[in-house]
Amino acid sequence: MKITITSGDIQKEIEFFGRFKAGILPALAKGINTYLIRLRDYIVSQKLSGQVLKVQTGTLRSSIMPILATIIGGRVQGGIGTNVIYARIHEFGGVINRSAIFPKNAEALHFFIGGKEIFAKRVGPAQINMPARPYALPSLRETEDIMITSIQNALNKEAEK
Repeated sequence: MKITITSGDIQKEIEFFGRFKAGILPALAKGINTYLIRLRDYIVSQKLSGQVLKVQTGTLRSSIMPILATIIGGRVQGGIGTNVIYARIHEFGGVINRSAIFPKNAEALHFFIGGKEIFAKRVGPAQINMPARPYALPSLRETEDIMITSIQNALNKEAEK
């Protein structure tokens, strides 16, 4: 028996096959885990290596990890995550409220703007609007065929048992 999944209502297909074979959910989890590892690799090698964000320190890029699929109450759940606090503002955009800046070890701040040298006793508070630079959500859409193939392969292996 060969199983084919298209990007349709996967939940109905899972329920259907779940009635016939107990190994279907673990097989689905295995297929999702295979996909999540490939998705992580795609995000790191494509989106966070210059296509969307340029590498500054590599912290965000090295923090992207698959959240391996688990079976909870007849459902399979997994994902991609990071513990880097600024990852969300890059993905969705937002506003950063910066407080005033004062010199610590000097009488004035010293910096350049547009080639002009600036000395200041303080720089006032500011709102910085960060545009969205999505890297994760577009990757999901761009790798949909990999997801379908990973799940199909895992379910076919289970069906052959």
